[in-house]
Amino acid sequence: MPDGIGARYRITKMAQFRESRHNRATIAPFLPIDRDVIKQTVRSVVKRPGGDVLKLIVEELRRLHEGVLARYGLRASEFNAWKVLQRT
Repeated sequence: MPDGIGARYRITKMAQFRESRHNRATIAPFLPIDRDVIKQTVRSVVKRPGGDVLKLIVEELRRLHEGVLARYGLRASEFNAWKVLQRT
């Protein structure tokens, strides 16, 4: 059985890490690819100070229609399924 302050600290930190992993999984059950997209978006926002990337993304989503799907690498079926989810 480990004793000493260092061992207790490590045990506490390991327990905190396990709990944080559990919390992340339950709070944001994204697919791994979604996390990559989020990371890339955050990185883009931070690297371009002054640029309002979020407003640009929201505006692009508002203007999205079947005529521009190829620009984003989307299929009509994917777009239609997304539109249905946006209505709910």
